[in-house]
Amino acid sequence: MKSFALGLFLLAVVLAPAAPTTPKPGSKVRKELMDSLRSATKKVLANKPVVWKVNHLSVEGDWAFMMGVPQQPNGKAFDYRGTELWDQVQEGIFDDWVCALFVKSKGKWTVKQWQIGATDVAWFGWWEDFKAPRSIFPKAG
Repeated sequence: MKSFALGLFLLAVVLAPAAPTTPKPGSKVRKELMDSLRSATKKVLANKPVVWKVNHLSVEGDWAFMMGVPQQPNGKAFDYRGTELWDQVQEGIFDDWVCALFVKSKGKWTVKQWQIGATDVAWFGWWEDFKAPRSIFPKAG
């Protein structure tokens, strides 16, 4: 009976979904994700150098979600002058943040969807739209 119970326990552990993790700053996964986002946003940000101040980063399996703020490499606020976003900044219809959904395919992280400057929750429903795990997104409230 003990071996049966142990077998059930081990099966439950193997079949249980993995909990999301947050890659630490400087880790390979985090660097790959941030580099992927830099590549995706390069044109919109007029090829200006950017680093991401990460406020939320969660990875589960082949999916990741990030929210943060673009900054200059020196840590100062990103300068949107000269970008296609500048008019929105000037008109006050731009919030200084970015979110991105990543997927890993053939060993490489790529941006599946991203949004910068949204004035509301741009990522709401992405778990349904892209079949990503709901657990990587921030909880409501």
